[in-house]
Amino acid sequence: MKEFAMRGERLEDILIPFRKQLHLIRLAKNGQWFGYLVVKAQDTSLALAREVLKSIIA
Repeated sequence: MKEFAMRGERLEDILIPFRKQLHLIRLAKNGQWFGYLVVKAQDTSLALAREVLKSIIA
């Protein structure tokens, strides 16, 4: 983040989109572990998937 002059910013999640699936990775606040969620792209909204992962990782 320093290299991009984004001080004060925090990585929320990482999205890896495939044609039929969405893969989301979210780091825990302490940076010690992460959550990984895979959903069907056609059946799930990205916003809902992010909220589900956020509630699990909290």
